[in-house]
Amino acid sequence: MRIEAIKPTVGFSEIGLQRSLGVQTKSFKDTIKEALSRINRMQLKADEMAVNFALGKVENTHEVMIAIEEARLALQFLVEVRNRLVDAYQEIMHMQV
Repeated sequence: MRIEAIKPTVGFSEIGLQRSLGVQTKSFKDTIKEALSRINRMQLKADEMAVNFALGKVENTHEVMIAIEEARLALQFLVEVRNRLVDAYQEIMHMQV
């Protein structure tokens, strides 16, 4: 009895495999949009908590500071990711073909 290796179907890509298995994939654009939306919500929540703290509606200073710091760090992370993407793009554009 001879055992042969299974050969992939011609043109059957990893994305095609994921789709055939029912795995949902997100595009890069959708991932970035989702991250921007999440960071925007964090910023709005931090702003709302700061206003409520200033009006005396929130007594827990720690929660306000944590929300503000989380929003700041998320925005800082997003800016750093953007900078890395721009650097990578510029490096690709400077490559000689």
